[in-house]
Amino acid sequence: MIRRSALAGALLATASLLLTACSGTEDTAAPAAATHPVFDQKLDRQVFLALRRTQQERNVAFTQTITFVSKKGRAVQTVSGRMNFAEGTGAATTKWELSKGLPEDIRDTVLGLTPGKGNAAASGNLLVDRQAIRYRAVTAAYWLEYRSGDAGPYFGDNSIDSLRGAEAPIGGTLVEGLGATEAESGRPAGSGRVYQAQMPSSTAWDVFPTDLRDHLRIETDGPGAYRSSDPLPARVTVDGQGRITQVHADFSQALHRQDGVFKDMTSLTIDLRLTGHGTAQPAMKPYGPVRAARKAVLGITSVKRGQCIDFNTGQRHLATVVDVPCTGPHDGRVFAQKKLGTGTYPGYQAAKDKAMSACRTAYGTAPRTWTSEAAEPGVFWVMRSSEGEWNEDGGHATCYVITTKGTADKS
Repeated sequence: MIRRSALAGALLATASLLLTACSGTEDTAAPAAATHPVFDQKLDRQVFLALRRTQQERNVAFTQTITFVSKKGRAVQTVSGRMNFAEGTGAATTKWELSKGLPEDIRDTVLGLTPGKGNAAASGNLLVDRQAIRYRAVTAAYWLEYRSGDAGPYFGDNSIDSLRGAEAPIGGTLVEGLGATEAESGRPAGSGRVYQAQMPSSTAWDVFPTDLRDHLRIETDGPGAYRSSDPLPARVTVDGQGRITQVHADFSQALHRQDGVFKDMTSLTIDLRLTGHGTAQPAMKPYGPVRAARKAVLGITSVKRGQCIDFNTGQRHLATVVDVPCTGPHDGRVFAQKKLGTGTYPGYQAAKDKAMSACRTAYGTAPRTWTSEAAEPGVFWVMRSSEGEWNEDGGHATCYVITTKGTADKS
């Protein structure tokens, strides 16, 4: 009995030591320090990591404001909507607001021109996914659907391409430049941080449509090629979870060309705000009919006489129009297509005179039902070949009337 009791006591003592040892380990071990996915990384990578953290939230609401300022006024573009990074979808509205005193050449440059030489629509709507970009001008009753892979002479270098981003579903925002933006310093801001950073100047190539960026001081090695120049100062705000909430970039140094359209502009700034991280998805259902752009969008020289057209294709391309039924609303009606001859370009004034003469004659013989639609009685318009087009394929003039009132240059 004594030996059994001693053995039992020894076993109990051993068990007690084991239990004590385990309990002591759990009580005294220090917890592992939490590593922040952005703030505990190298400073020059923190903006990039904040972008990735933002994209992981899938959905975000955004508003971007681009502001051109001169002594004679300002031009402000606002783009706002929602994007789903995971699905590659986005919905947005765009709007330009221009001061009354802004020079006409600046107005024409930022808004773009139509074949009627009036400005393109100041507002529009976008729906973007991986297969298509749908655009609806504020003046139109339909959407134009540009599908991925659409080919042809009117689907190349135009601003439709710039509406699809690489880092975000909707292009033309500062999101495109954040992946290569390097922070130089950072300071606490609540639970988050604010960084002073350098954004690559190539971002300007992604933010602005082709025709507009050509007026900025962006160094290139040819179409579609970009040569780096000085980076642009930027301020990036990140919340406590490492998500980007605000970006401010100063593009003013890209403005100054001695003889350019923007020579009198004093500043160009872009502000982007991101909110609603991880909340509602963009609403992607178009309201109203959708038309395939590959069928509806034509070069104005391809429009048959008597055919009706709208001017806003979303491309900011002067030579493109939308084929629309004459039974519904329309911006213009073509009453003649005229050949002006072959050979060497005769010069600006001679080409203009030939085109005007051909269209004046055609106007006099066109059906009255066509020309009577003109917003200004007796006024017709002419689109003629450029010097390069004339030398390559001969001179050509498209003659049409504008059927909605607007501000157009009749020269």
